[in-house]
Amino acid sequence: MRFWTTVLVDQQIQGIHNSHVDFVSVNSVVLCDEEFEDLTAPNEMCAYNWSNGDSDAMDRIFASTLGIGDHVIYASIYDNQNIVYTDSVLVTVSACTGVAEEESAQEVSIYPNPTTGMIVLESNTPTTFQLSNVLGEILTSITVNGKRSFDLSTYAKGVYMLTDNNTGITHRLLKE
Repeated sequence: MRFWTTVLVDQQIQGIHNSHVDFVSVNSVVLCDEEFEDLTAPNEMCAYNWSNGDSDAMDRIFASTLGIGDHVIYASIYDNQNIVYTDSVLVTVSACTGVAEEESAQEVSIYPNPTTGMIVLESNTPTTFQLSNVLGEILTSITVNGKRSFDLSTYAKGVYMLTDNNTGITHRLLKE
């Protein structure tokens, strides 16, 4: 609640209520599920009210607390005349599943990568690969016993994952 020494007209009240000033240090943040981000506002001499209840100029946002998905974090700042300004940050929390970069003792070759359609999969031991999109949705299984070609021309351009069922190692594949 605020008190004014003068009478405010409806436009002034609405203007104060709807004021929005970019004072938080970022507009959007992408975090993996175990990360955090420190959101800061520029002036520590003001009073703050973050949507999670914090009242400091800096608010630490934990992805694990928010959960997977998009979250809007709001902040209000009260200046020395007790006028409120608002700002918000879009925080996107992703599962950020790991992708191994090294080959295991099982020798696997996937080429060409990037590809425009046809790929060749080679493995020195019989295995099955799961082809999935970046959301983790399994699109198909590919069995390889030595060397096998596979046609990706019907799939959209983008990044795909090939997970070796024997080793659990995931390989990135770029379709152009």
